[in-house]
Amino acid sequence: MAIAAPTLEGSAPAAPAGQGPAASWPSSGRAYYTAFMLALAVAFAEIDRTAMQLLVQPIKDAFHLSDSSMGFLLGPAFALLYAALGLTTAWLIDFYNRKSVLAVALALWSAGSIFCGLAQNFVQLAVARLFLGAAESPNGPAIFSILADSFPRKLLTRGIAVMQLGITLGTGFSLIMTGVLIAALMKLAPIHTAGIGLIHWWQLVFIAIGVPGVIAAVALALTVKEPARQGPGAQTKVGMGAAFAYMGQHWKVFAPFMGSSAIGGLAFGVITWTAAFYQRTYGWNGAQYGVRYGLLSLVATPIGLFLGAWIYERFVSQGRHDAAMRVVVVGRLIGLPAMILMPLMPNGWLALALSAVNLIVLGGTGACTNSILQIISPNRMRGQITAIFFLFYNLIGQGLSPWFIGLFTDIVLKDESHLRYALLAVTLLFTPASLFVLWLGMKPYQREVAAIAAAETPAAA
Repeated sequence: MAIAAPTLEGSAPAAPAGQGPAASWPSSGRAYYTAFMLALAVAFAEIDRTAMQLLVQPIKDAFHLSDSSMGFLLGPAFALLYAALGLTTAWLIDFYNRKSVLAVALALWSAGSIFCGLAQNFVQLAVARLFLGAAESPNGPAIFSILADSFPRKLLTRGIAVMQLGITLGTGFSLIMTGVLIAALMKLAPIHTAGIGLIHWWQLVFIAIGVPGVIAAVALALTVKEPARQGPGAQTKVGMGAAFAYMGQHWKVFAPFMGSSAIGGLAFGVITWTAAFYQRTYGWNGAQYGVRYGLLSLVATPIGLFLGAWIYERFVSQGRHDAAMRVVVVGRLIGLPAMILMPLMPNGWLALALSAVNLIVLGGTGACTNSILQIISPNRMRGQITAIFFLFYNLIGQGLSPWFIGLFTDIVLKDESHLRYALLAVTLLFTPASLFVLWLGMKPYQREVAAIAAAETPAAA
């Protein structure tokens, strides 16, 4: 199932609407190194989120919080500024050096993780989470814009898969390392620090994972080369109004994708509450869950990544213009039963086995999901359109879903030990609806990509 890595030079032109000749693309080594460094940057973002998820119960106990208050920290406290500032930072990404914007952001969100470790109450932790979300806002638009100018469309999903493989490895190792940190620190008594107050063991975890991110930001700034923006008109600067206008003109392809992402984002809360679910339902502490799930993700997600990229490239070679969306719809439909049954399992190991199916599916469809928008967005507004997508996904998904689950357990279930039923309800309500809306967009997407390919043909000839 391994995929060969052909050189990028000589590849067919492959990027939205009129990208330039293949000779203008970066070398293979430069492109794949860029993907690796971008993966490292995103991995540090995932480490921050992973730590928060593993530490739900200790934070809840330390600050005497309800599930709904904890859901606010997991969701709105992070997502509000993340989504609100995304449009502004996307403008910077389309107008200025994307690598530099991302490096500064990485340094700032790593500092935000340290601030989380110094928080002394709910309000301070909420403010630290707001800062963290604001700092991460350039993350997605910058990364995918850089990748789309590093890999032709024919190989873009592979480039994103390489980047996401790095994320997977980073996330898996971060789960394991965070689990080990929790096991090593959880018996420490609170430490009194002058001018700050008590530092609990779980706060030391946030501090420990924040410091390396600053070092990674320096490495990103010094070693990654900003790729040239590809194609005629790529250097033209346009505002957010033009991006909205373009999406309005092509609403038949953008609306289903954006709508599906917003609806599917509402199931995001299942991920944020999974560690707490294993603890409450099966008695696994954060260290046990982190190590076990981390090891599983290191095996299952790469399988999905390479399987999904291989299937996508087979579809492309067959002339299927809807290849990326077809992989996403079919793959997630196959994985839906495992998502529904996972929280109902009688023991943690069976739940973990179904999680393996979910990880393979998410790995196989993730790169294609992220490719869809890059393929149909013009270069000059790609960062801004990506930011609009993240506004929908993050404000609704990361913002509302974790909070909704917390409110559901507090108000409807009235028993935190019944968290599994809140996870089940969210999955049943939103995942099938998301897939149906995405399916409605398959034909328009196929026509849009076919039109882009036809427009590129004269330049290719």
